[in-house]
Amino acid sequence: MAMHVAGMQRAVGRLNRGRAGEVQVLIAAGFDEAAVAGCIDPLVGAGLEVILVSQATRWVVGRHGLKAKATLTIDQARARPLPRALVVPGDAACVSALWADPRVHTLLVEALSAGTVVAALRDSQVPLARMAVVAEGGPPNLLTQDSHSLSDFIQVVVARVSKAQSASIR
Repeated sequence: MAMHVAGMQRAVGRLNRGRAGEVQVLIAAGFDEAAVAGCIDPLVGAGLEVILVSQATRWVVGRHGLKAKATLTIDQARARPLPRALVVPGDAACVSALWADPRVHTLLVEALSAGTVVAALRDSQVPLARMAVVAEGGPPNLLTQDSHSLSDFIQVVVARVSKAQSASIR
């Protein structure tokens, strides 16, 4: 069974369009399908373009066997302008795979340094907080789920991304 979000495929001519309204969701084998879907739906509903990014393959198998088709690999994402936000979903297997990849570290360091919103769901926030670039309390563009429900947390992400997007339009 395949899970695919309508409208996530990009035409080659639009690859250099930039960050406006784009949110990248990082996934790896064993990702939590419910958490990823719970992130995507409100983001798309807010008019943001959601792009799934995987480590090296287009099809990624989730914890329950569902397959998600990623639009970009990590290398392709790093070759583009940074998005408005990066979302790092949870689940132990997915988080372990992502944190074992130095390209993920590089992408997150670049994003945090550039002011891109980085949203970490519960399982991913501890490894992210251990990264050398995250000082005590973290940078203001690092959002962590903490004790919030997924729905409430994603609404915070939507509000932050929308605020950043409207500020850059002025």
